[in-house]
Amino acid sequence: MRDLLAAVATVALGAALSAAPMLASAQGATVTASVTPQIEYNNHIEFGISVDPSTVSASRTSPQLKGTRSTLGALLEVDGETTRLAYRLSFAPSLEDYAGEDGFLDQFDGRRFPFAASMTYRPSADGPALRLRAQATRLARDAAIYDNWEPTAEISIGEFASYEFRRRVFDDSDRREDYLLISSTRHQGRLAARIVHGAKTRVDTSYRVQNERYGTNLSALLYIATQVEPTFRREDTRHLVDATALRVLTSSVLMQVGGSLMWNASNSDFYDFRTSEASLSAFWSHGSGRWLRGEVRRSWLDYGAREFSEAFGGPTFVRQDSAWQGVLTGAWRVSDRVALTGSADILRNRTNDTREEIDFLNYTQAIYRVGVSAGY
Repeated sequence: MRDLLAAVATVALGAALSAAPMLASAQGATVTASVTPQIEYNNHIEFGISVDPSTVSASRTSPQLKGTRSTLGALLEVDGETTRLAYRLSFAPSLEDYAGEDGFLDQFDGRRFPFAASMTYRPSADGPALRLRAQATRLARDAAIYDNWEPTAEISIGEFASYEFRRRVFDDSDRREDYLLISSTRHQGRLAARIVHGAKTRVDTSYRVQNERYGTNLSALLYIATQVEPTFRREDTRHLVDATALRVLTSSVLMQVGGSLMWNASNSDFYDFRTSEASLSAFWSHGSGRWLRGEVRRSWLDYGAREFSEAFGGPTFVRQDSAWQGVLTGAWRVSDRVALTGSADILRNRTNDTREEIDFLNYTQAIYRVGVSAGY
């Protein structure tokens, strides 16, 4: 089946590339296409499976999955523009093949099909633009329990305000052990402001509020752990604040510092938490298509109502996690149409929960990727 899909994708891409010059000529549009094979090694793979053993017993025995993921992605974009109106259509199918853990990871082999369309209208040269965007993504894995559709729609006024609707719909109603694997509906509003705007320095801030409501087809184990009725429908409201400051140091180097806060308030205290993050990144460019980006992040997670005790009847503590993360990514164009890509992502997570069954949360994750991008 996977070979057949790969063949179909290859034929479709070839047809699109053949038709692209004619389409561009006929409609005055710009057509671009690319193919990107990539291989990734990951020593701590997660698929939306909960890592909290108080809700999923399997986490006690298999908290980490090690393996490789090979992907073949294609991108076809059509852009058009007039004096006041611009549009973009894109299709970016990809195939994912997992290997490792004695064949256990094969169930995650999948196909992803994102379709997207956007339209931007600018009523005046100096005023903000009005943008409409819609996208639908189909994900199908060999294990059908992960199959879902994810449609989104967004309307925005310049970079200042936007509203986004997202719906995730899984194909079946089998009992699940994680909220990431059941259907949900999310609304998001965003306000942003640029405090400093200059040729070399820029400071941006934003505030987002999200409301997400989840389905009810969860396992009885989770309802017992959270002490709610089987008819309970979880609903979260999140407040997110971000600030970033960017400075151009030279013609080829820029630096950026950032900070973010998030408060998640749920109708179940079990899911109340706060997060904060600080980051520092640097970007270096050596001509078109040749660049390197490094980033360091420090984050903290505080569960307001999840308490633990080191000994039965002893004092209780609120669970708090912290993490360091370092990411290095880059691309090096070797010709007009071909570029080599690579990245390294190291994450070190620690928790103050000293219970033995929680020890797997003290982990270090390493993800390495290498790939090639060929464009038309």
